[in-house]
Amino acid sequence: MSIISPTASKFPIPSACYSCGGKLHKHGQRRRHVRTRKKVWYQVQRLRCCLCRETRTLLLPNMLPRKHYSASEIEQVLRKQEDPSAPACECGAEESTLRRWRREFPEKLSSLAVCLESLTNAWETRLISPLQRVYNALNLLVRPPPDQSRLAWAYFFVGWFHPVRLG
Repeated sequence: MSIISPTASKFPIPSACYSCGGKLHKHGQRRRHVRTRKKVWYQVQRLRCCLCRETRTLLLPNMLPRKHYSASEIEQVLRKQEDPSAPACECGAEESTLRRWRREFPEKLSSLAVCLESLTNAWETRLISPLQRVYNALNLLVRPPPDQSRLAWAYFFVGWFHPVRLG
């Protein structure tokens, strides 16, 4: 098993703890894998708050919390569900995994959109898909690099800068 230490694309390290506002310091690293067509291992940074002592893992832009498949592949499956003309995902996940994503993410995306919209104070009143609401709100906060998953960036912003945790 080889471990890749990422050098290129990383999220910025937050300046303060999202829970209490305390100073964060590096607290070691841990291994985390992501499945694309094969399993790839990465070293990810852990951060710890000096005040509340909470430890958080700073995921990479190709990772989602509690998911082993890459963020871009999950995002592609969700896009295909919303727009049947979108290209199909060839991630190699079993059909039961794809069904679980389709069932699980609409509610998560709605919560994610609300959290991002509250950070930007821009509320979507039109009836658009939750994934598009996430994209719109994220565009008001930051422009992710075009080769990275916007869904992963959305989870990053909500996880570090919004007081509500997403499961």
